[in-house]
Amino acid sequence: MENFYIDSINAVYIICMSLGILLSISALIFGSGHGASHTPHGSFDHATVHIDHHSPVSQEGTSGNNVPLLNINAMFAFLIGFGAAGLIAYGMLKVALLSLIPALVVGLLCWYVVRKILSAMLKGQSKFLTTSIDDIIGVTGTVSSALSDQRVGEVIYTIDGDTRAIPAKHKQNGEVQKGENVVIIGIVSGVAMVVKSDKFNLESK
Repeated sequence: MENFYIDSINAVYIICMSLGILLSISALIFGSGHGASHTPHGSFDHATVHIDHHSPVSQEGTSGNNVPLLNINAMFAFLIGFGAAGLIAYGMLKVALLSLIPALVVGLLCWYVVRKILSAMLKGQSKFLTTSIDDIIGVTGTVSSALSDQRVGEVIYTIDGDTRAIPAKHKQNGEVQKGENVVIIGIVSGVAMVVKSDKFNLESK
């Protein structure tokens, strides 16, 4: 009976650690929960640019840059820390109940650290999302998805050392192909209005 109890404790630790590792890998591969951490390089949710002229670019829910207590990534970290520490503690202490103490401590520490990391990442993202329209106007970007005066595409641009993206339309008639350089001249309903760089330079002269 005692051996069964001991084996059950070990099984709990192994299951928790295994689940934490497998779910973390799955989240990394399939992207589940990544929205709480960061925005992929070169693109971001189009909801972040639904703004009026002269308003800052903002994303609802990021202002407080708080990570939920039950954040899925933090919970995975808890499972890994709890299981790993529990196995090690039981191997050293040989007492099942006492092994729960370091297991919980390490699990909570892992949970805390991951939440802090995610919070710092959200803080950086929040800073990015408060860029004003005036900072974007006049910036040169590269078309990443073909656009025209009738069709919305996407433009990638660099500002303050960061590469970002925004949905865009051509201000003039005609289509702009992927890879062409354009200049952002305005924002209408969250969509950047752009003109080709060569056209902009000619008009500026």
